[in-house]
Parts: sequence; structure tokens; C-alpha cells
Amino acid sequence: MLSPERTCFDVTFYDLKVDIDPDNQSITGQVDIRFRATTDFNRLQLDLFSNLKIDKISHANQSVSYERKHDAVFVHLPNIKS
Repeated sequence: MLSPERTCFDVTFYDLKVDIDPDNQSITGQVDIRFRATTDFNRLQLDLFSNLKIDKISHANQSVSYERKHDAVFVHLPNIKS
């Protein structure tokens, strides 16, 4: 069963930028996500393996807080209206 944090939005677009560095055995990247709110919410869940580090998450050009629980990232946003 999907949590409300995973069903409150519908992704319409992903823009993924990835830089692979075989010499350092590392990957860096950025993803821009566009979505449509399906309900009012202020927290959403994104899935990301726990071994991938997050430098920051932003919304409307402002950093937002988040918390990680295993392979899930819970992003705290200003109230989003559907």
C-alpha cells in the first residue's frame, strides 16, 4: 500500500543530469522534478537509495528541510494546493 506522502502528487517530468567519474568511482548529479499536486500537502516522499548522499533539496529556489528514513526521503514543503 502506498503512503499518502507518495500519492499526493503526480510526476509530470524528470530532468536528470549525471556525471560519472570512473577514476574516483563516483557519481554526481541533479534531478529536477515537476509534479502536479493531487491533494493539498506539505510533505512528500521520494525514493532514493540510502547510500546516495543529498546535498540539498529546493522548491521555488529556496532550500527546504527533509529527513531520510532508509531508502525514503521525506521532503517538507510549504503548503501545496491541488
